[in-house]
Amino acid sequence: DFAKYAFNKSHAAAYGVVAYQTAYLKYYYAAEFMAAMLTSVMDISTKVAEYVYSCRSMGIEILPPDINEGESGFSAKGNSIRYGLTAIKNVGKNIIDGIVEEREKHGKYTDLEDFITRTANLGVNKRAIENFIKAGAFDSLNATRKQMMMVYIQILDGVNKENKDAWEGQMSIFDMADDSTKEKYKVKMPDVGEYTVDQKLAFEKEVIGIYASGH
Repeated sequence: DFAKYAFNKSHAAAYGVVAYQTAYLKYYYAAEFMAAMLTSVMDISTKVAEYVYSCRSMGIEILPPDINEGESGFSAKGNSIRYGLTAIKNVGKNIIDGIVEEREKHGKYTDLEDFITRTANLGVNKRAIENFIKAGAFDSLNATRKQMMMVYIQILDGVNKENKDAWEGQMSIFDMADDSTKEKYKVKMPDVGEYTVDQKLAFEKEVIGIYASGH
């Protein structure tokens, strides 16, 4: 008779252990547990939004994506969770891993031009940069989202040309200039202010599926 229900019994016992362990982790390590859950569904925006809502109802703060603080997946810090960079639309994990590795090796990105210059060889294209801006991932780079949106194509085109010239063995004026002269050639941010709160939230919803900077 035991053989008739032994299979189900063993599975029930295993599920019981898993349920206990899960409940323990969720209670005592809530932020870490939910960060792992969010990372596991990064490719499903509806699931991410669902888990973000659960986090907020648990009193866990969801921090927006940040190119200088974020990791590939969602990461816990205290009672908060930093949004995973790979969860931003149209940016592959390999590219994010390269961006994080570059940051860890050579320090934080100082501004938009510094970021583009250091990551152009990683395959960071116009769509990825635009979505980083829309997500708020560049908010720590000392410029408004609207300013960066106005100049990122100009910066990327310039960096790509420099890289192409270098590959072909050509020297540019920028290569021959000293540091003070190079500073003069840096792209200046236009005086265009910032997007409205509603515009910023709409962009966030578009590229990461949630309102990261507001509810």
